[in-house]
Amino acid sequence: MAVKLAKKGNVIALSKGVKYAMIGLGWSCGSQQVDLDASAFLLGPDGKCASDDDIIFYGMEAEDKTHYSGGNRYSGDSLAGGSGSSDDENLFIDCDKIPDHITTIDITVTIYKWKKRHQTFGMVKNAYCRVVSTDEKFRPDGNEELRFDLKDDYPRATAMLMAQLIKTGNTWSFKAAGQDYTNAGLNKLCQDRGLETDGGDD
Repeated sequence: MAVKLAKKGNVIALSKGVKYAMIGLGWSCGSQQVDLDASAFLLGPDGKCASDDDIIFYGMEAEDKTHYSGGNRYSGDSLAGGSGSSDDENLFIDCDKIPDHITTIDITVTIYKWKKRHQTFGMVKNAYCRVVSTDEKFRPDGNEELRFDLKDDYPRATAMLMAQLIKTGNTWSFKAAGQDYTNAGLNKLCQDRGLETDGGDD
């Protein structure tokens, strides 16, 4: 049975020896068409990305949206608001291939064109982030180990740091973050993590 992290800030180690994992993200938007996008930022000890190659997201030019190391892959963009009963987007991880200089992976969710469409996380319900351990690389199913349900209301938030994977020695841990951003989107998340952007509409 999965361990549920009840509060923001809770941290728990992944199973010892875990090699492959899937990060599942889901939400419900009802009849409202809110396009949410998951992203992963691979960060060094300074909390920054070493280069533009250390973000995995919908805007990657390659059809196979995989980190150069082969350690992370993005499943693809789900354009429609989810039902909240199953994953809407997934990020896959091969722990052994994550570069040594990476100590944290930020798992974020942003609203596409939030400013133009006047949309916030107040329109989003039942959002969650879960960790599934698998026995095969980039496999979409397995044993759910950890789950964080975003229970708070965020009527003004337009972006969210859902969770973090943190490496200590050879051990990876999952931190329930639930950190919201107001009047900000993917550009702001990138800039905070040391990446240059054109500052255009998210």
